[in-house]
Amino acid sequence: MFSVVLALNILLQIAVQKSLDEKMARIEQKQNDWLEPFQNWIKVATTLVKIARDNDLLEKKVIAKEIFGSNLRLASRAVRGEPVFPYSAARNAANLVGQIPESQILVGGTGVEPVTFTMSM
Repeated sequence: MFSVVLALNILLQIAVQKSLDEKMARIEQKQNDWLEPFQNWIKVATTLVKIARDNDLLEKKVIAKEIFGSNLRLASRAVRGEPVFPYSAARNAANLVGQIPESQILVGGTGVEPVTFTMSM
């Protein structure tokens, strides 16, 4: 009887350990999911000045849709709209330059990366 209980206890511990290992593997795989979209945003943001100066209207239309989403409106022959995140965050940061220290503009309290939670065992 004791050996059966001991064997079941060992199997349970192995199952729990396997479950924890699988959870840790999923977390490790997902921890950099934000990095690729951020890199793509940086690439697009660095080309905005070039796009604005060029005469390619299609390229301007594509980038405007990315920046403003589908909420653009035409008023007095000028396009108006509110930028979507992360462009809105960049605009807000640009407005804060000179008002507060740059270190607080560039990296807030939690940092640039997504917040992660540690697993307690």
